[in-house]
Amino acid sequence: MRVKNIVCILISLFIIVQVSQGQNREKGNNEPFCSDTAILFRFVPKRLMFYSPYNGNEKAISQAMKLLRMHRKAIVSGDAVIRIQGFCQSYPTEKENMAAAK
Repeated sequence: MRVKNIVCILISLFIIVQVSQGQNREKGNNEPFCSDTAILFRFVPKRLMFYSPYNGNEKAISQAMKLLRMHRKAIVSGDAVIRIQGFCQSYPTEKENMAAAK
């Protein structure tokens, strides 16, 4: 009985994965589905400046451009959302850090 339950669970998972991949390909995107991607951009501390050849930013820009090109249709149609969050710990007070992160 236990083997039968395990087989049923595995078959169900396989079907769910296949259906979700099929839906992704129907939208014209053959890339693997990625529901969340985080890309880190670094600013120069206490200068509020963003530089491309600084602390890995050139790689982050390249990753962001690749994702934007890959999912352009979904972004333009409103099927995909881009969320940007800012964080800062360069200043002595939380108020200053929050102002810098905007």
